[in-house]
Amino acid sequence: MIKERKEIINSIKNKKIYLLRHGETKWNREGRCQGILDSPLTDRGREQVRRNGILLRKYISNIKKEDIQMYSSPLGRTKESSEIILNELKWKVVDVIYDSNLQEGNLGSWAGKTKEEISKENNVDFTNLGWYFNSPNGESYKDIEKRCSKWLSSISNIAKDNIILMTHGLVSIVLRGLILDLDFKEAIQLKVPQKGFYFINNGIINFITEEYDEFDSYSF
Repeated sequence: MIKERKEIINSIKNKKIYLLRHGETKWNREGRCQGILDSPLTDRGREQVRRNGILLRKYISNIKKEDIQMYSSPLGRTKESSEIILNELKWKVVDVIYDSNLQEGNLGSWAGKTKEEISKENNVDFTNLGWYFNSPNGESYKDIEKRCSKWLSSISNIAKDNIILMTHGLVSIVLRGLILDLDFKEAIQLKVPQKGFYFINNGIINFITEEYDEFDSYSF
């Protein structure tokens, strides 16, 4: 772990982060890349988020609202998902900070296209999620990592210890990769579910769903 990364991760050890991904969108269902473009949540997506909100409410039921801060990507699909979460949390969270560092990776000229459309113009290996970080005119893994590092540094300075985060698949991968000190090949093997959320504290990540809690055996 490089010194700068180690310092950032150590600075957030006491923070409890509840990491959520937005619900299914129209383009998710169509298999179309989104990046910083947008499409609305489907009915299924709204229900995914609603159920995640109910689950999250159980996990923060004993936490005072004064010790909770919510952050979100400013893109439409995460804003809509955040509103659904807030509705389910009732009085627990009163405001959301929308941070552009949390928006999805820019997919450049691949945004709005399906894998089939992309493969007609490019020789792309779709066997793992690494291809998303190699789009023409788009952001690389390192580009998104810089944004995520900046966000992590910012939350180390706030008084509140419980952080609810609504973001995207690629950002979720990079954030968890940073926290777990994974290299690129390891990070792109991480899952990006829309059902459930990740609970991050003291270098340990648990995946929380309605059925079970799954422990990721990584720590720093």
